[in-house]
Amino acid sequence: MLDAAEAIPPQGDSRPLTIGVSAVLLDTREGYRKAGIGRYVLRMLDGLARRQDPHTYHVFVPKGAELEPHWRDSRLRFHTVPFHNRVGRVWWEFAHPRRLARDLGLDVWFSLATGLPAKFPGRRAVMIHDLVPLLYPGFFRRRKAAYQVLALNYACRRSDLVLTNSEATKADIERRFPHRRGKIVVTPLGPGNVGRPLFPDEVSDDDLREIGVPEGPFLFTLGTLEPRKNLGTLFAAMAELSSHEATGDLRLVVAGARGWRESGIVANLEALGIEDRVTFLGYVPDEDLPKLFARCEAFVFPSLYEGFGIPVLEAMLLGAPVLSSDHPAMVEVGGDAARYFNPSDAGAIARAVREFREKGERDAMVAQGFARAPRFDWDATVGATVLALEELAK
Repeated sequence: MLDAAEAIPPQGDSRPLTIGVSAVLLDTREGYRKAGIGRYVLRMLDGLARRQDPHTYHVFVPKGAELEPHWRDSRLRFHTVPFHNRVGRVWWEFAHPRRLARDLGLDVWFSLATGLPAKFPGRRAVMIHDLVPLLYPGFFRRRKAAYQVLALNYACRRSDLVLTNSEATKADIERRFPHRRGKIVVTPLGPGNVGRPLFPDEVSDDDLREIGVPEGPFLFTLGTLEPRKNLGTLFAAMAELSSHEATGDLRLVVAGARGWRESGIVANLEALGIEDRVTFLGYVPDEDLPKLFARCEAFVFPSLYEGFGIPVLEAMLLGAPVLSSDHPAMVEVGGDAARYFNPSDAGAIARAVREFREKGERDAMVAQGFARAPRFDWDATVGATVLALEELAK
């Protein structure tokens, strides 16, 4: 559950609006609360519930979603959407908001993820988290990719306002949809559910064993097991590191729920001969993540594409040095506090780890991460989003 916090005062004056919020991708199951879009939906609803502004928010959530108690005590008015599958959800998002606008007097419709209604009488805003389905359709099952391509094209072309999470994603959208150039609002995200950072000596070997981490120095990576996260290349880098004197003692610890095509990712370990050097923890509860970040030699994030590098941000907040893919979204988050590599080159990943270890940069990078991470804050995300919706409705 999220912690209730003090109310957030509004920024500036605005006429009261009635805003419909599509939160149909809210997923409160363990293992999904921390996934990218699900986390964004949770944090946005939490922030809206704590704001003191004049607006009324009608929030549409899937049947069975677990709502935080302080959400119900806020200005948010919740409505259950009774769809049973993806087709039902897609149709609801496309067709139903027009009637809801009439019945509830909606001024603005805000979709927290891609889905955009047709023939809406008010203004339509949409959050675009990334363009992965358009740029890398092979990362999805064929049917899901087909829907995502259609939905993204429609949302980016027809919405009155596009919001996105990073300058990197904004640039991707502008390249693909030139008519949007200069008309996109960037609202950088905050971290996920993170706790107090720990010093390494606060985490014992027994603490790690309880989580499932073998004894010895380890690199840590976090993310759903799927092709986009690029674990196969990281495994090849580990094979190279295992044969090098300065890094031969390193293991790799992988945390994250299973995704699509993960079986091939895991099978690659045996071919590389490093199955005994990689540990899969599966889903890790929030309370255990600070222990892993505190004790790891470094957090390694080889993802090929992200809309916003939340794992990079979380690693900095929790005191881990970050070695990351050089994709622009991750560089945007990590700045000078992280070190970067070409994620398509296993040798480049291995070199980044060796150089990091040989230079003894851990303490300095941890300090840099602590200094940089606080600039990314969910209250700022929510405030910038509401301001953009207010401007849209003028």
